[in-house]
Amino acid sequence: MSLLLAGFLLLSSAQSSVSPMQGAPRPVYLHGKVRLADGKVPAGRVVIERVCSGVARQDGYTDSQGDFSIQGNSQLSSIVPDASVNVDKSFPTSQQTGGLQAGVADRDLVGCEIRASLPGYVSDTINLGFRRVLDNPFIGTIYLHPVATAETYFYNAVANYSQKNLKAAEDNAREAAKRDPQHLNPKINLLLGVLLTDKKEFKEAAENLRIYLQANPSAPDAGAIRQQLATLENWGTLPADWIHGSDPCVAKAENAFQIHAYNENTYILREDKCINYEGPFVYLFFGEDKVFMQDTGAAPRADSGIAFPIRETVMKVVDEWSKKHGKKSLELLVTHSHTHGDHTGGDSQFAGQPNTTMMKFGATDSTLDLGGRILDIMPIPGHEAASVAVYDRNTKLLLTGDTVYPGRLYVRDWPAFKASIEKLAIFVRTHEVSHVLGTHIEMSNKPGVDYAVRTTYQPEEHTLEMTPANILELYEALLKMGDTPVRDVHKDFIVYPR
Repeated sequence: MSLLLAGFLLLSSAQSSVSPMQGAPRPVYLHGKVRLADGKVPAGRVVIERVCSGVARQDGYTDSQGDFSIQGNSQLSSIVPDASVNVDKSFPTSQQTGGLQAGVADRDLVGCEIRASLPGYVSDTINLGFRRVLDNPFIGTIYLHPVATAETYFYNAVANYSQKNLKAAEDNAREAAKRDPQHLNPKINLLLGVLLTDKKEFKEAAENLRIYLQANPSAPDAGAIRQQLATLENWGTLPADWIHGSDPCVAKAENAFQIHAYNENTYILREDKCINYEGPFVYLFFGEDKVFMQDTGAAPRADSGIAFPIRETVMKVVDEWSKKHGKKSLELLVTHSHTHGDHTGGDSQFAGQPNTTMMKFGATDSTLDLGGRILDIMPIPGHEAASVAVYDRNTKLLLTGDTVYPGRLYVRDWPAFKASIEKLAIFVRTHEVSHVLGTHIEMSNKPGVDYAVRTTYQPEEHTLEMTPANILELYEALLKMGDTPVRDVHKDFIVYPR
C-alpha cells in the first residue's frame, strides 16, 4: 500500500511540473541538406530561409558538410542557432532542447516552404505546410542551381572555343549576346564575330564586329578589327538551297532563274533545270565601271517552246544595281568559263547589244580591272581547251567552271588537266580563298553519290560551294593515278576520264 501511495505522489508531482505548458503546440524539428546542382557541397555557409505567405525569415545556416537543422523557439525569435553547431539530428528530447519550448510549432509551417539562399544561385523549395510533429524530421535535399548570366555564357564560350568545341562555343556566345542587349561586354560580339567568320557566315560576322567597334572604338585591337570588317563586307553569303527543278518538270518564264545577291556587288544566278537539265550557274561581278559576266546559260531545245530570258534577267539586275549606285551606264563584259554549249546558250541574246562586249581570254594568265575590283584570269585547260579559273581579289571567290565542282569532273586532256589542277593547288596554298565555286551541281548530299545524267529534279543536291581542301584532295588523287586516269569516286566529286 505504501508503494502505491509513493507512486501516486510521484506521478502527481510530475503532472504538476508540466501543467503550465498544457495547451502549448508540440514542436516540429527539421533537418536536411543543401547541395549544388552537380551534387557538390557548397563552399561556405548557406542561409536557410523559411518563406511563409510570401514573407522570408532566416532560420539558420548550413554546416561545413552542407547540412542544416532548424531548432530553437520560433515563437521567441525568427533567427535560430547556426546549423554548424553539432546537434543530434534525431528527434530531440526535452533535455537536448531545454524543454518543450524548443522547436518550430507545426502551426507555424502552414503556408510555408523552406529554401536555401546563396548569391548567384536559384534554390529549389520544399513545402512544409503538411508536416506534423511525428513526421520524419529529415525533409530532404535542397539543390542550388547557378544563375546563368551573360558573363557565365561568355566564359563558357571562350572555354569551348579554346578546346575547339566550336558548336558549343557558338551556342554559348549567342546566349551571352542575347542576355547582354546593351552590349556591356562587347567581347561577346567579338567572339561571335570570330566564330561566324570561321563558319563563313560573313554577313552576321560583320554585324557583330560592328557592334564591338561601336561599343569599344578605342580598343587596342580596334585597327585590326576594322581591317577584318572591311574584308568581311566584301565577302557574302550563299543560300541554303538553290532551285533544283521539279517533278513533274514545269518551266515557267517568271521562275527561269534564281537570283541571289552574294553581297552588294556580287550576284549568282541559277538556271531552272526544267529549262535545261544542266542547270548551270551564271556569275555577275560589279565594279565601278564594268560588270563581269561569266557564262550565258544552257538554252532549251529550239522546238521546246520554253522561254529562256537570260539577257532580260541579267539586265534587270544590272539596271537595278546602276540605279542604286547612281550609274548611268556600265559596260557588260560577257565571258565564259569554257566554250561548251551549256555555258554559251544565251550568247546570241547579248551579241551586238549596246554597252556589251563579248570577251575571250588568251592562253596566259592575265588580270581584268572592273574599276576598283580586280580579277585574276588563269587558263586551266583539260576539261576543255578554253577553260579558265577566275579569282576575285575582293570576295576571295575562286570560280573554277567545269574543272572543279560538286559533280563528274570530265577529263578530256589528261596531261593538261593534271597540270591545271597542280596550278590550282599551288594557288589555293598561297592565296586566301573564301569559296571554290563551279558551274554545276551533280552530286547529292550523300557522300560519293551523284545524280544521273539528264536529271531534272535534285531535291537533295550537294551545296554549290567547295573548299581549297577539295582542290588539294583532287590534286593528291591525280598524283596517285600517274599517267593512267581512272574513274575515282570521292565524297564531293568524281574524276571521270573521257
